[in-house]
Amino acid sequence: MSYSIDANILIYASDGASPHQNKALQFLKERENDPDLMCLTWLTLMSYQRIATHPGIFLISLTPEEAWQNIQALLNFPRVRVIGEESDFGTHYFNRPLSKLAYADEVQGVDGAEKLSVQELLDASSTGATKQFAAEVGFGKKSNLTSSFPVRGNLVPDAHLATILRQHGVEKIYSADRDFRKFEFIKVINPL
Repeated sequence: MSYSIDANILIYASDGASPHQNKALQFLKERENDPDLMCLTWLTLMSYQRIATHPGIFLISLTPEEAWQNIQALLNFPRVRVIGEESDFGTHYFNRPLSKLAYADEVQGVDGAEKLSVQELLDASSTGATKQFAAEVGFGKKSNLTSSFPVRGNLVPDAHLATILRQHGVEKIYSADRDFRKFEFIKVINPL
């Protein structure tokens, strides 16, 4: 089983003025010997770096070196893996490829067009070749993350992280952010 940790837990652990610091620190300490795989993203780690070193957010902000040392300490846990966006990130986020185009020469049974949109690929052939191609690259298999509600503002990085987790099969996140509950596939646990 695998899980991820949201930046807010890391931030609380480093914020001496936070009433959640002790619980966050204890939670992270317990993760060091957790038999489950901790999947972190650079999105989360750099969010932590940005906020923990911002003098306008922390009463006493960390130096960039201190924040980076905290990141390195996490990455040195025995069961940690850094995951990131896969090439089909846009498909999972928007339910379409980032370019909105696929090359017809990659699809057997589609003649005459240099590039086709995903919908054109799905509609182009009754032979099933394009539908088979679409299934192989993931079109239509899963609903996208951004169609059920508007993703804007502060929800954008949450949807970004949720998409990465979904791509890697991570279905649990520890977070104090309730917005993650909008993503039905992921179990959200607040450890604070």
